[in-house]
Amino acid sequence: MKHRIANLLLALSLAVSIYVVEARVGSPAQADSLADTDAPAVSAVEPRSGADGLGNSPEDGTGPSGGPSAGTESPPESGTDQVAVPSNGSAGAGIAGKPGGEATAQPQPASSSESPDAGGVAAAGATASASEPQTNAAGESSAADQARAKLVGGLAEGFRSRSPEFRLTFRGGHEQLVELMPDLVQQGLYQDDYTAYVLKSYAYKIRSVSGTSTITMTAKYRETPEQTAEVARRSKEIVAGLIRPGMSDEQKAGAIHDWIVRHVRYDESLTRYTAYEALELRSAVCQGYALLAYRMLTEAGLETRIVEGTVDTGDHAWNLVRIDGRWHHMDTTWDDPLPDRGDEVSRRYYLLSDEEMRQDHEWTKPYPEAPTSFGEAR
Repeated sequence: MKHRIANLLLALSLAVSIYVVEARVGSPAQADSLADTDAPAVSAVEPRSGADGLGNSPEDGTGPSGGPSAGTESPPESGTDQVAVPSNGSAGAGIAGKPGGEATAQPQPASSSESPDAGGVAAAGATASASEPQTNAAGESSAADQARAKLVGGLAEGFRSRSPEFRLTFRGGHEQLVELMPDLVQQGLYQDDYTAYVLKSYAYKIRSVSGTSTITMTAKYRETPEQTAEVARRSKEIVAGLIRPGMSDEQKAGAIHDWIVRHVRYDESLTRYTAYEALELRSAVCQGYALLAYRMLTEAGLETRIVEGTVDTGDHAWNLVRIDGRWHHMDTTWDDPLPDRGDEVSRRYYLLSDEEMRQDHEWTKPYPEAPTSFGEAR
């Protein structure tokens, strides 16, 4: 009887694989490979270099960089637990929103859990499958693409709704999913720049049984849903007071740029990172400036992006805005004098081209090209 129970437990363990990733936004995890679905494995990955937060954190002292990515070393065939700790990535660079550098809070890793949904996106009806029967290679590729797109959509919705924990399911190979997840998480986050840059940290656990994987994602955010809603409400109110009938796109962007420079001061304490703090406390570091500009420009009907890059003193964030079909750089932080001078507004970094911006800014990800400044484009 004891042997039967032992054999049953062994059979069950061979059908389950568990993979754990804890990632700091701005210091995401890195991975190599994972055991097959039928090999028991538990792997935990500590964060490495970076993503959606920028700069050093007063909380944990780690630095930022690209989007979330993840990975592990291969667990042993015997099924014993193994923890993979990647080498240190880029750490500690301050964000230079102003001379002397700027530090933007980095996330603490959230713990993974196998508990039921905690108010997040339910897995029911949200299963992504990469293994539906197909009659040809093209059909298989299409089904896999659809499964990945569905998973990305679920991730995006979970983050956008500020869910502290949500679950999604995926039918397909465990190893395949682990390999795909870092990129899928980044795709989900960057469907909305605002969401990507208020995410503080995330962690996910993949638990696979007989070809079906359950992904439990936990996340922490710099803004509460109520604070984000308040930013949206106040941005709408402010923009309504700034925009007049007949204004051109450039005039709308200029009015928003000048309002932010006049009403927000640079946070020299390096502790305020959000658009909510920029509005409520009238003070933020570059990330807060860029987030507020993103929300207000969007409210005005202008297409915009948050740009993550570096300057001579460290990491930095600013905006791209599309005017009359052409992209231009706009850095409200560097156009705000330090120390703060009230209504004084600079337009030194307003609607610049890539070439002009590269004189003292570099960006670390691919963004839409800005071949001309606004003056040249006219």
